[in-house]
Amino acid sequence: MFSSRSVHAITVKISELGIYPAVDPLDSTSRMLSPHILVRSFPFHVAEVFTGAPGKYVDLNENINSFQGLLDGKYNDLPEQSFYMVGGIDEVVAKAEKIYKEAAA
Repeated sequence: MFSSRSVHAITVKISELGIYPAVDPLDSTSRMLSPHILVRSFPFHVAEVFTGAPGKYVDLNENINSFQGLLDGKYNDLPEQSFYMVGGIDEVVAKAEKIYKEAAA
C-alpha cells in the first residue's frame, strides 16, 4: 500500500532569518527533503539572495527536449557536476567542457 505521509515543520526561527519556505528539514519527514533530491538543483530566482547565484529561466520546450535527450542517453558522457546550478542544457554542456579542460591541465 502506498503511504503519502509526510510532515513539513514550518518554524518561526527560520522565517525570521528570511528563509522561505521556512521548512525545518531536521523536524520534517518527507521523501522530497531527501538529500538525494535536494542536491539536484538549479538556481532559483527566489534563492539568489541566499546562494549568490542569479536565477535561471529555462523555456518549457527546451526543458522537454533536454529531458528527452537525458532519457535517450545523449548526455551520459557528461560529468554529474556539470548539471549542478546551471540553467539550460547548453550551460550544462559548456560547464562539462570547462570541467574537462581543467582536468586536462
